[in-house]
Amino acid sequence: MSQQSGTAYVMTARAVTAAGLALLMLTLLWLTGNAWFLLLAGAVAGALVVAVASRARLDGLTVEVVHPPRVAVGDTLHTVLTVTNAGLRTSSECSLCVHTAGMADLVAAVGTLRPGDRVTLPVPRLGTSRAVADGTLVHLVARPGLGTLAGTRPVHVPDQVTVHPRLHDLPELPVAWTDIDGTDDSVVAGQGSEVLGVRQWRAGDDLRRIHWRSTARTGRPTLVERGEPRTTHLQVMLVGSAEYPGFEDAVSAAASACDLALRRGTTVTAVAWRLDGPVTAPTGSRWELLDWWSGLAGTVFPDPAVVGSATPGVGLARGEWLVAGPVEVLDEWLAPARRAGSGLVLDRLQGPR
Repeated sequence: MSQQSGTAYVMTARAVTAAGLALLMLTLLWLTGNAWFLLLAGAVAGALVVAVASRARLDGLTVEVVHPPRVAVGDTLHTVLTVTNAGLRTSSECSLCVHTAGMADLVAAVGTLRPGDRVTLPVPRLGTSRAVADGTLVHLVARPGLGTLAGTRPVHVPDQVTVHPRLHDLPELPVAWTDIDGTDDSVVAGQGSEVLGVRQWRAGDDLRRIHWRSTARTGRPTLVERGEPRTTHLQVMLVGSAEYPGFEDAVSAAASACDLALRRGTTVTAVAWRLDGPVTAPTGSRWELLDWWSGLAGTVFPDPAVVGSATPGVGLARGEWLVAGPVEVLDEWLAPARRAGSGLVLDRLQGPR
């Protein structure tokens, strides 16, 4: 339910002009003594009094905002606005000016509502920037009567929406990988489709796996060794800050790579570097990680020596890392970071083609 606030009234340019005309008529009356100027001044003043008496009635209106909890930058969030007259008097015809962090502002017109009346407005809204919004600000604006006195009432609606970074359709997963157990083997021997090679037959092996051509050539029973690919681990690091051009593109690239990996069942580690050090993202689900990207702020380019530090708890874990950051300065930062790395392989995360 929306939080109520009082209506504020502001004189429009039309009202200021009318007041100026009344003052001018009184001045001419004083200079000329012509009673017609008194009549004209009285007519203008009477119009102003009528405008004040018929000022906007907005105090009884409540606003509700309903929509899905998440949207991505560039996508449309289908929103339903519900305006209800909970007051005792018929409301003025008004407009709603709606503002939510991360979403495009919108304006919607509402007609007069009698007590108890309700109007529902389905409106599309565009996600414009990463954000985690916990409320929507709605301004009710009306100019009844002669349009000389504008009424404005802010309404705070407790509303939550998370705007994810723009996600790109990647044709394949990035190429920088690290085995989850730290070994160099890419497959695990056993049943599977990956051919590892051939070896001498051992007691207990399945006779159907014997490779007869190799057996004939060596004179010893030889079989084909197969296995399953080892579970791989994608590691992504985000550096830089929003003040650099292209930073949001870097966030989108990192989020897209991690999201695709999680959807394919691959283990992911995502790290963003802030002033107080690296922050590791929650990766229990793709929604949890996407929400984390949405609220991420305060990232920086860290000292390359710190990134590659071998001190436990200071630098990154050894292995291959895909690094995302503002394109114009990322390569300049990567050069010393690679030299300082201890067991690190830093590769630049390529954006969508």
